[in-house]
Amino acid sequence: MNPDILIRKADVSDAAAIAALEKETFSSPWSENSVIGEIQKENAVFLVCEIDGAFAGYVSMETVYGECYIGNLAVNRLYRRQGAATALLNALKIIARQKEYVFISLEVRASNTAARELYCKNGFEFQGVRPGFYSDPTEDAAICTLYL
Repeated sequence: MNPDILIRKADVSDAAAIAALEKETFSSPWSENSVIGEIQKENAVFLVCEIDGAFAGYVSMETVYGECYIGNLAVNRLYRRQGAATALLNALKIIARQKEYVFISLEVRASNTAARELYCKNGFEFQGVRPGFYSDPTEDAAICTLYL
Protein backbone atom coordinates (compact mmCIF):
# COMPACT_ATOMS: atom_id res chain seq x y z
CA MET A 1 0.00 0.00 0.00
CA ASN A 2 1.35 3.43 -0.94
CA PRO A 3 1.49 5.99 1.85
CA ASP A 4 -0.50 9.22 1.56
CA ILE A 5 2.20 11.90 1.17
CA LEU A 6 1.37 15.58 1.66
CA ILE A 7 3.86 18.40 1.09
CA ARG A 8 2.94 21.77 2.57
CA LYS A 9 4.51 25.06 3.54
CA ALA A 10 5.99 24.95 7.05
CA ASP A 11 4.77 27.35 9.70
CA VAL A 12 5.99 28.20 13.19
CA SER A 13 3.77 25.50 14.73
CA ASP A 14 6.07 22.96 12.99
CA ALA A 15 9.24 24.36 14.60
CA ALA A 16 9.36 22.00 17.60
CA ALA A 17 9.01 18.87 15.43
CA ILE A 18 11.59 20.19 12.96
CA ALA A 19 14.06 21.06 15.75
CA ALA A 20 13.59 17.59 17.29
CA LEU A 21 14.33 15.94 13.94
CA GLU A 22 17.37 18.24 13.54
CA LYS A 23 18.74 16.91 16.87
CA GLU A 24 18.25 13.31 15.75
CA THR A 25 19.80 13.88 12.33
CA PHE A 26 22.61 16.46 12.42
CA SER A 27 25.71 16.94 14.57
CA SER A 28 25.13 20.74 14.60
CA PRO A 29 21.33 21.00 14.75
CA TRP A 30 19.27 24.16 14.45
CA SER A 31 17.48 25.22 17.63
CA GLU A 32 13.73 25.73 17.64
CA ASN A 33 14.29 29.51 17.52
CA SER A 34 16.64 29.10 14.55
CA VAL A 35 14.00 27.01 12.77
CA ILE A 36 11.40 29.72 13.37
CA GLY A 37 13.81 32.30 11.95
CA GLU A 38 14.39 30.17 8.85
CA ILE A 39 10.66 29.60 8.32
CA GLN A 40 10.03 33.35 8.51
CA LYS A 41 12.81 34.43 6.13
CA GLU A 42 11.43 36.32 3.18
CA ASN A 43 13.71 34.57 0.67
CA ALA A 44 13.17 31.07 2.10
CA VAL A 45 11.13 28.10 0.99
CA PHE A 46 10.48 25.80 3.95
CA LEU A 47 8.36 22.71 3.35
CA VAL A 48 7.08 19.90 5.56
CA CYS A 49 6.22 16.35 4.51
CA GLU A 50 3.43 14.45 6.19
CA ILE A 51 2.88 10.74 5.60
CA ASP A 52 -0.55 9.41 6.49
CA GLY A 53 -1.08 12.62 8.50
CA ALA A 54 2.11 12.35 10.59
CA PHE A 55 5.12 14.68 10.43
CA ALA A 56 7.73 12.82 8.40
CA GLY A 57 10.35 15.39 7.39
CA TYR A 58 11.17 18.79 5.99
CA VAL A 59 13.39 20.72 3.61
CA SER A 60 14.63 24.30 3.70
CA MET A 61 15.88 26.33 0.76
CA GLU A 62 17.03 29.94 0.37
CA THR A 63 16.79 31.84 -2.88
CA VAL A 64 19.29 34.49 -3.92
CA TYR A 65 19.26 36.24 -7.31
CA GLY A 66 17.67 33.35 -9.16
CA GLU A 67 19.74 30.71 -7.40
CA CYS A 68 18.48 28.20 -4.82
CA TYR A 69 20.43 26.68 -1.97
CA ILE A 70 19.09 23.80 0.11
CA GLY A 71 19.94 24.30 3.77
CA ASN A 72 18.72 21.08 5.34
CA LEU A 73 16.63 18.11 4.37
CA ALA A 74 15.73 15.44 6.91
CA VAL A 75 13.28 12.56 7.13
CA ASN A 76 12.34 10.79 10.35
CA ARG A 77 13.81 7.27 10.51
CA LEU A 78 10.30 5.77 10.67
CA TYR A 79 9.43 7.26 7.26
CA ARG A 80 12.62 6.76 5.28
CA ARG A 81 12.46 4.93 1.95
CA GLN A 82 8.78 5.82 1.56
CA GLY A 83 9.20 8.70 -0.90
CA ALA A 84 9.27 11.63 1.52
CA ALA A 85 12.67 13.04 0.49
CA THR A 86 11.90 12.69 -3.21
CA ALA A 87 8.50 14.35 -2.72
CA LEU A 88 10.16 17.26 -0.90
CA LEU A 89 12.78 17.64 -3.65
CA ASN A 90 10.11 17.46 -6.36
CA ALA A 91 8.15 20.22 -4.64
CA LEU A 92 11.28 22.41 -4.54
CA LYS A 93 11.89 21.76 -8.24
CA ILE A 94 8.34 22.83 -9.09
CA ILE A 95 8.66 26.04 -7.08
CA ALA A 96 12.08 26.84 -8.55
CA ARG A 97 10.92 26.23 -12.13
CA GLN A 98 7.78 28.33 -11.64
CA LYS A 99 9.93 31.23 -10.45
CA GLU A 100 12.41 30.61 -13.29
CA TYR A 101 15.38 30.07 -10.99
CA VAL A 102 18.63 28.90 -12.57
CA PHE A 103 19.65 26.03 -10.29
CA ILE A 104 19.26 24.32 -6.93
CA SER A 105 22.48 23.52 -5.08
CA LEU A 106 23.48 21.95 -1.78
CA GLU A 107 26.34 20.54 0.24
CA VAL A 108 26.26 17.03 1.66
CA ARG A 109 28.80 15.18 3.79
CA ALA A 110 31.17 13.38 1.44
CA SER A 111 30.64 10.16 3.43
CA ASN A 112 26.82 10.33 3.27
CA THR A 113 26.41 7.83 0.45
CA ALA A 114 22.65 7.42 0.90
CA ALA A 115 22.02 11.16 0.59
CA ARG A 116 24.37 11.50 -2.37
CA GLU A 117 22.53 8.66 -4.13
CA LEU A 118 19.19 10.33 -3.37
CA TYR A 119 20.33 13.62 -4.90
CA CYS A 120 21.85 11.87 -7.93
CA LYS A 121 18.60 9.94 -8.47
CA ASN A 122 16.79 13.28 -8.42
CA GLY A 123 18.94 14.89 -11.11
CA PHE A 124 21.64 16.58 -9.03
CA GLU A 125 25.21 16.33 -10.31
CA PHE A 126 28.46 16.36 -8.34
CA GLN A 127 30.17 19.73 -8.87
CA GLY A 128 33.14 19.66 -6.52
CA VAL A 129 34.29 19.59 -2.91
CA ARG A 130 34.35 22.10 -0.06
CA PRO A 131 37.30 20.90 2.07
CA GLY A 132 36.63 20.76 5.81
CA PHE A 133 33.12 22.23 5.39
CA TYR A 134 31.56 20.17 8.18
CA SER A 135 32.56 19.95 11.82
CA ASP A 136 31.82 17.46 14.57
CA PRO A 137 33.42 15.53 12.89
CA THR A 138 35.41 17.58 10.39
CA GLU A 139 34.63 16.40 6.90
CA ASP A 140 34.57 17.59 3.31
CA ALA A 141 31.30 18.47 1.63
CA ALA A 142 30.30 17.28 -1.80
CA ILE A 143 28.62 20.08 -3.78
CA CYS A 144 25.63 18.83 -5.76
CA THR A 145 23.67 20.98 -8.21
CA LEU A 146 20.59 20.59 -10.34
CA TYR A 147 20.44 22.99 -13.27
CA LEU A 148 16.91 23.96 -14.19
